[in-house]
Amino acid sequence: MANKRVVITGLGVVSPVGSSTEAFWNALTGSVSGVDRLTRLPNALYPRDLAAEIKDWEDLPEAQDASLGEYGQAVGYALAAARMALGDAGLGAVLADGNDCSVLIGTTMGNQDLVEQVIDRHDLNEASVLTPEEGKGLANFGASLLSTVVARRFGCQGGAMTFVNACAAGNYAVGSGFARIRSGQESMAPVGGADPFSRACYTIFHRLSASASTACRPFDQRREGMVVGEGAAMLVLEEYEHALARGAHIYAEVTGYALTCDAYHATAPHPEGRGAVAAMGRALQLAGLSPDDIDYVSAHGTGTAANDQSEAVAMHRVFGERLASLPVSSIKSSLGHCMGAASAFEAVACALALHHQVAPPTINTTEIDSAFPVRLDVVPGRARAADAPCDEQRLRLRRQCRHRAVQPIRTRPPITTQSETTMEFAIANSRYTLAADTSSPALLPGLAERHAALQAPLADYDSERRLGRKIRYLSDATRLFGGAAVAVLDEARLAQLLSSAPERIGVYTCEETVNLRDDYQFDLCIKVHGPDEASPLLAPNTLANVVGSHFASYIGITGPNCTIAAGQSGGMHALQTALHGLVEGAIDCALVGGVEVASDYHRAAFAVQREVAVVHALVPAPVDAGLVFYAPRIRMKAAAGALELAQALKAEAQARFGTPALDAVILACGSALLDMDALCSAIGGLGVSNSLLPGERLYGYGESCGTLLAPGLAREVLWGDADLVRTHILGSQPPVLRRLGIVSLDEQGQFGALVMERRA
Repeated sequence: MANKRVVITGLGVVSPVGSSTEAFWNALTGSVSGVDRLTRLPNALYPRDLAAEIKDWEDLPEAQDASLGEYGQAVGYALAAARMALGDAGLGAVLADGNDCSVLIGTTMGNQDLVEQVIDRHDLNEASVLTPEEGKGLANFGASLLSTVVARRFGCQGGAMTFVNACAAGNYAVGSGFARIRSGQESMAPVGGADPFSRACYTIFHRLSASASTACRPFDQRREGMVVGEGAAMLVLEEYEHALARGAHIYAEVTGYALTCDAYHATAPHPEGRGAVAAMGRALQLAGLSPDDIDYVSAHGTGTAANDQSEAVAMHRVFGERLASLPVSSIKSSLGHCMGAASAFEAVACALALHHQVAPPTINTTEIDSAFPVRLDVVPGRARAADAPCDEQRLRLRRQCRHRAVQPIRTRPPITTQSETTMEFAIANSRYTLAADTSSPALLPGLAERHAALQAPLADYDSERRLGRKIRYLSDATRLFGGAAVAVLDEARLAQLLSSAPERIGVYTCEETVNLRDDYQFDLCIKVHGPDEASPLLAPNTLANVVGSHFASYIGITGPNCTIAAGQSGGMHALQTALHGLVEGAIDCALVGGVEVASDYHRAAFAVQREVAVVHALVPAPVDAGLVFYAPRIRMKAAAGALELAQALKAEAQARFGTPALDAVILACGSALLDMDALCSAIGGLGVSNSLLPGERLYGYGESCGTLLAPGLAREVLWGDADLVRTHILGSQPPVLRRLGIVSLDEQGQFGALVMERRA
């Protein structure tokens, strides 16, 4: 089928140089810097005390919104930028029809400021155990709230997902929005990134000796390092015909993107830009472009020696000697490094560059590093107008390891691929790890014994047996996940693919609070002992994408690496995102998994938390596949609205399979929010009792893992022992089971469903 075209119709920013699109663009092209002396922390503790802070937040209506008090600052920034972007797109304060509209946001630190607030209020002279009241302060720590609060505020009902892929997270959000609209899944998506200033983030770069003392000078021989920034940037992506039909202004068209992983080091890029080269090549291929078509590059440009050298080498490998005459600029010289919002700011800047036909400058840089393969043209000091007419000039956007191609709107032939709505997928293998070393390819056998094993602490899990002695470099959560993932790769016979084409394997993980303990302990050390005592070795573990990225580096997987926070719907979103990669042909296999760990901080915030990891290996279903499943459907709805969506799912299943469409339904999570018998009835088929997958009663607050355990369980129900199945299904004489529905309704109002079918 012909893929849909995707355009940008709205922009919104909350930035260190101004909190409006006009102020942002005027500052960039006017060579204005948003960097100044740090005001949020004691300067005496940080010898290099530059920061790019938001200066006009109090002037925005969100700053006066009392209802946002329970959330972190990132939520407020995201709401403000989304309001501006939707207004710029002419869509109003609440969408009239948000059924086909998702919200996708990237972040690095997420709601880290909530941890800081709890620590600042905690009496450090008393016991270290948090009080119940302090625990409540951590209840909104999960990064999923950035997207779900925005979705609820503006009436977006197509689902909400937060990407927590460090400083590339904003690009992940834009790329995912592009893929969803291109596939016809929805017509519109507010996408972008948001990150607030945080003590932990500032200290991390202080301890890594990566902070500048006078200015950020990307690609300069005299570079000193980076400057920490903050803010949010949002864009409205829209299907082209949909935008034309409502007369929307179009800034630019998104034509391609790609995701890769260096699999090299926790805090440094590959010195030869391995991941960046692969990502640029794939993004250009998807866009139907060649390197010679590129007229401008928006660089990551942090101003650190490792990044600048790696990026210069990568660009040279893609563009060759032509790079010397290709404009390349870094807006981090003006904005600082705004973490998860950084690439979203660049997307906004490039859309405006196309609109105004002006390339923004790199300020502060005057002496290009002579170690680069060629002398870079960094558009030094002042903005540069395009020489060619508007309808001929093409500015393209790229990012290190996560790239997009953006261009003016023009007539072009559609690119055709398979549709995920008709493509079938198979689970090549699954593995579950539940606290103590009880991992097994089977979930149903020994369920009672497995339940008892959940009480064992993570320390009892023998991960060294699977991962080897190098596990001392991995976080506890990565060890838990890695043991299951290594078993999946081995048992699915994927070793040959891993050794011959590691770029053809993607890693897609979901999590919600996996980094809470390390975040808290890192920030507590700063508070009690000072920033110089905070261990830089612990710093990578404070990031929410620690599991997927560290595992990929450990095992050598260089394909897409994506970490998603979407509450209890995280598993559905991870499956859906992985399937985009399979449909587009970017990968041959996807490892889709989730992990959650327990600690005193989790128990204080959530009452109950269990340690659990689950990993599936997904592949396009072969012709003779005996068991297949279809892409999940996800919608953002209030609990009562889930029945309407369930009925729609039933109609869709009947159209595909006939009547009866489903033989049974597995409830992945959400039984406390809705009469699930009614939900099952609306979908059709026998209900499966909660004793089969009792969610929180069995797994505790496993958060994002629940919906990933369900497909594995469905696989066993369809292939499992008939007597065992009968003991769990309502009714004494169940029919032959051929099709199962898996449904979830999480606490944030997201409804998800998928169908699995046994054919042999």
